[in-house]
Amino acid sequence: MKIKRSIALIIGIILLLSTVSACAPAGKSPVGKWYNEKGKCLDVRSDGSWKLENSYGTGTWEYLEDKVTIEFTDFYGDTQESEINEDELGKYIDFGYYGNFYKDSYPSKDEIDEVKAKNAIKIDAFKNLSYEVSGISPYCKITINNSACSDEVQKYVSYSFDKEYYKNGESAIITAELYGNIDGENYILESSETTYTISDQPEYITNLDDVDLSLLKQELTDVITAEKSKATGGDYLFTFPHWAAGGTNFKSCDKIVADDIYFLSLKSIKISEYDMYNTPFNQIAFTYSVDYTWENTNSHENGSDTLWINLNAGNLVKYPDGSIKWGYESLESYDFKCSYSEIGLEDCITTTIMNLSDNYNISKVEI
Repeated sequence: MKIKRSIALIIGIILLLSTVSACAPAGKSPVGKWYNEKGKCLDVRSDGSWKLENSYGTGTWEYLEDKVTIEFTDFYGDTQESEINEDELGKYIDFGYYGNFYKDSYPSKDEIDEVKAKNAIKIDAFKNLSYEVSGISPYCKITINNSACSDEVQKYVSYSFDKEYYKNGESAIITAELYGNIDGENYILESSETTYTISDQPEYITNLDDVDLSLLKQELTDVITAEKSKATGGDYLFTFPHWAAGGTNFKSCDKIVADDIYFLSLKSIKISEYDMYNTPFNQIAFTYSVDYTWENTNSHENGSDTLWINLNAGNLVKYPDGSIKWGYESLESYDFKCSYSEIGLEDCITTTIMNLSDNYNISKVEI
């Protein structure tokens, strides 16, 4: 009887030793379900088998002699070695091509972001950042100058704006963004957004309140004086040609009477279509009645008539110091355009000013 008991004990010890290699060290059992980033399940079973979701067949696993390394053998006999690791997100098994499998569930995005934020190197994307503003309100553009920022900011941070153009008094929203975990480092921005208010930029005039037009009025007076002089003995009066028989010239420009003045400002819905050469942002139109005489040197005929003109300046810009500039060719050409009517003042206003009401808000003004 004693011999039988001894044999049974020996057999039990042998069986125990034969399974010990598959047994996990205390507290490090791989048994359970593990999940990778894509939700794939690695099912490690207590009977020494395992199965990877959507993979063919089952394999076997066992601990090697170091009691740390687990050898996984798949259905086809191929093996790979791994071990149970642990980080701030929990326990995981590195399963080679399929990535890390975490126990019970893969960490949520919020959990991952929280850990990354705790361990990340913080970058202040806006410290020492400067802004350069160019253009004329409401078409001001902002550029970023990060030359005084840290090396990390200069290398790893990009910036974007909430829109392309801004006007005086408007706040631009600047968004900072990391290129990624560059050079293996884990960076995080202390803040990803700031604002910058545009101010003290030249601006297109939208009304004549507090606008000093003394320079414009002086230039207008000089243009009228010059045109009167050029008309004497000439073929044109304020761009109006004399179409009478050959030999007819303007003899004199006897009287020029100022009539109505109008201010035209581009409508808000048309601002995006602005083109200073074809659609000026604004215009100020001066209408005049011009009495003139003419003569024909061949027939010795003489006559007199009246011309109604619109002398207008466009693209008026006010600068922070109160000065203004204007021009159709450029903002410093200080030029005027002339259009006319031979019918009457109302016709001149209708055909050269009011016909633009689809693009402009038009109002009669006094200067």
